[in-house]
Amino acid sequence: MLPLAEALRGELDVVTPSLPGYAWSEPLPEPFTEEAVARRWRALMLDELGYERFLTYGEDVGAGVSDWLAGGHPDAVAGLVATHSSFGARDRGESLSPEEEAFFARFDGEGPLAGGYAHQQGSRPDTTAAALLDSPIGLLAWVGEKLLEWAGDQGLPDDTVLTTVTLYWLTRSIGTSFRPYSDAGGAPHPLVDAPAAVRVQRRERDYPRSLAERSYRDLRSFSMLERGGHFPALDTPAEIAAAVLELEALAR
Repeated sequence: MLPLAEALRGELDVVTPSLPGYAWSEPLPEPFTEEAVARRWRALMLDELGYERFLTYGEDVGAGVSDWLAGGHPDAVAGLVATHSSFGARDRGESLSPEEEAFFARFDGEGPLAGGYAHQQGSRPDTTAAALLDSPIGLLAWVGEKLLEWAGDQGLPDDTVLTTVTLYWLTRSIGTSFRPYSDAGGAPHPLVDAPAAVRVQRRERDYPRSLAERSYRDLRSFSMLERGGHFPALDTPAEIAAAVLELEALAR
């Protein structure tokens, strides 16, 4: 998130909390659910830091937390920017349109090969963690492979990959970082009434606007990112900063 924070320097305050169980943040004392983390983010922003309302943005595991923050705590969230947009309509068992079904068929069809890491982290987290905590080269292969596979066309600098892997190594947190996969569960994705802006990242390139509108009921803008990969705040921070500032102006 640091490139995005830099892109917003001088425009907005940026708070970037670390997910529980990642780096130096302690694991949750309960099962890891996006809803449980969102409650803590609300308490952090309002009770500890003193903000009254704020915008929220997250990626990957943090995207679900951000959605739960906006959907579960409308008193605190003034708006949400999403680049890992909700699949909540399917999770809630809603009837899907042909375009929406085609998106899920394409996305799920790429899953068996690309999603092996998630199955392993979800089904055998402690076994996998024991091996990765014993080998820095193994950890580099495990984490670095996903970072590089999911990067945009320009790739990632070696220092970015090595710094990320080093954080996991020094904090011995790779095992607890698996908890969002191994704990799994929680309530279906909430409906979000806060103003929302969606920027579809290219791995979800055919995500239809109608699917976003099912979960984000006050959708102010929707567009595709032309560059970057799975981590837009890292790959295309200027574009995400522009979306944040546009939504901030619309949500006033």
